[in-house]
Amino acid sequence: MAYDHDEIETGKATGWWKSLAVITCLCFVCVEVWAAAALALDPESGVTGHGIGVDEATASAAAIADCASNGSDNPEFWFGNENGGWGAVAFSDEGGGAWWLGGSLGYNKKKKAKRVAKRECRDSGGTNCQIVDLFEDTIGKAGGEKGKNRGSSFSASSN
Repeated sequence: MAYDHDEIETGKATGWWKSLAVITCLCFVCVEVWAAAALALDPESGVTGHGIGVDEATASAAAIADCASNGSDNPEFWFGNENGGWGAVAFSDEGGGAWWLGGSLGYNKKKKAKRVAKRECRDSGGTNCQIVDLFEDTIGKAGGEKGKNRGSSFSASSN
């Protein structure tokens, strides 16, 4: 769409340009705001789920729904992080109903998220910790500045 000099001077094109500027700014603002992830857990079975959202509450609700869709009868919020990036869950089933979990969220590298989740699982008592869930918060910005990890991690067990 072309505008001649007279249309721009009289303000006919101004509304269009203002709308474009507002939409562009909103796109950049939303990218900064949308950076939350959460993990949910069924404390009886060890079933987990993850969720991503615009804030921790939205991410938590998505994680609980994912946990339920993975077969949980009693999903509960496990933990959340408002930094974008990689998340992972490690699981160790020692038989006899005993299990251990480690989780991580908000790491800037996939490898780091996996390593932290496995470490949390081992530190809580698991001996054969394997990654069972790996995901990236693709809505939010990557987890931290280059070389820095702003992630968080937690563990859980049936004991």
